Amino acid sequence: MLAQRKAVLLGTMAALLAALRGWWTDPAWLDSSFLNFRYARRISEHGTALLLGQKEPLESFLNPLWVAILSLLGRGGVHEMWMQPYVGAGLLGLLCGISVYWSVRHFSKWYSSLAVFMAFALPPLASSAHSGGDHLFLAVLSLCAAISVSSDRIQNASSGRSVFWVGLLALAGVGPLIMAIGLAVFQWRYDRRLVWAVSLSLVGMTLIRLMVFGQVVPHGPWVLASQANPESFLVSLKLLPCASIVGLLGLIFSWRRGVMWSAPFVFGVGVWMAWALIGGNGSENFGSVLVPAWGFLAVGLGLVVETLFRRPWSFVVVLSLLCFDFRQTHGAQKSAVESRMSSFKQDKVMAKFLRWRFEGDALVVVQTPGVLPYFLGKRTFDLVGLTHSASTGQAFVQTLGAEAMVPDGVIVGMNPTRLSVTKGWDWKVLANTHYQHAIKQSSQWKLTDYKGIWFNIYLRKDLEKYPPRWVEAYKKNKKQQTSP
Repeated sequence: MLAQRKAVLLGTMAALLAALRGWWTDPAWLDSSFLNFRYARRISEHGTALLLGQKEPLESFLNPLWVAILSLLGRGGVHEMWMQPYVGAGLLGLLCGISVYWSVRHFSKWYSSLAVFMAFALPPLASSAHSGGDHLFLAVLSLCAAISVSSDRIQNASSGRSVFWVGLLALAGVGPLIMAIGLAVFQWRYDRRLVWAVSLSLVGMTLIRLMVFGQVVPHGPWVLASQANPESFLVSLKLLPCASIVGLLGLIFSWRRGVMWSAPFVFGVGVWMAWALIGGNGSENFGSVLVPAWGFLAVGLGLVVETLFRRPWSFVVVLSLLCFDFRQTHGAQKSAVESRMSSFKQDKVMAKFLRWRFEGDALVVVQTPGVLPYFLGKRTFDLVGLTHSASTGQAFVQTLGAEAMVPDGVIVGMNPTRLSVTKGWDWKVLANTHYQHAIKQSSQWKLTDYKGIWFNIYLRKDLEKYPPRWVEAYKKNKKQQTSP
């Protein structure tokens, strides 16, 4: 009983400290987060999963459970964007607290648990708390499921708690479903209810997909798999090489040594590492793709300290490795946050400009289905191919007759800039339908407080640079200036 109280106390303290760190971290919004927000807003406000610009509803998001939670909160009046700093900090604290609680219960030395706690001090974890993504949610969900199954394996027993967590995990997307299937297989000998829980979750989600989207295979994960790119995983691994590799090795060595509870942890980290290799839930920079696996990796670091000889020295070694990762990521955090926030602000201001330029039902071609479409509130066609099943080739996109195309690069800046819509497009062919304009903001527009701002945008060639009301105003002003 005393050991239980000690674990709860230390876990709670760790959770509070981690939550505070997440709360004080500067915003670092992920573009991919806003696709979830778009679906949540449409469902909560309009009761439909059909986004503006879609001819048919498509399951473009990767985590149905996360979108459902955001939608329910939206129905209750909780804004999906402004709640994120609170939810993110809470999830980071919960992940850290659960990991420390587990380590205190199963490790014999206090510095083994301290190593687990120190793993959550790394900047990418704090940035995830204010990114709007579901990475920390997936980390908490998968860790709870693995811990519950591990506890049952230790006791050679079954529990309704494992049935709940594994069934819930199966609703959170393709990666979590694979992990849920693996955990159910691990417990087949002791509790076959886990297989039934996964089966019911899978059948339920399939029926919902058929009713809402008219398809069995979700569109978003399919596109992700077809565009698989390990670049974001490799970049993240370069940022966090020591914690990632040492934590993974700690879990594998414990599993090889026959530590019974480690098998679900090894399987869990394996699933999330494989998921990260194909892009993960949001492939932006600064270690995002490794976050879902972090609860397992932190425990793996504690295992290294716990099992190596000369344990105090092993803690010093692991702490030194964590300091190395901290130094690398701390130096990169500022530029990563600035890059994300620069893109966020440009997309937000460009959305405001497009709403000012087009009062009607305009179609806008965008690079990604995230931030800009979320704030724009008009029909969009993304060049990633997530929110539609049509071709993203130049010839087809030009036949859409879109009023505007947002190029790739600095779309809102201090200088007029010649930009390409996307790499590989033929400029001369594009000029048949669209011209690029560099439009300087007038002080009367009041789109942004910054002076001398230019909007770099492609408009359909039969359209004026300015909306009709401003074209008339400029003609009238010019006439007054030239009249005697």
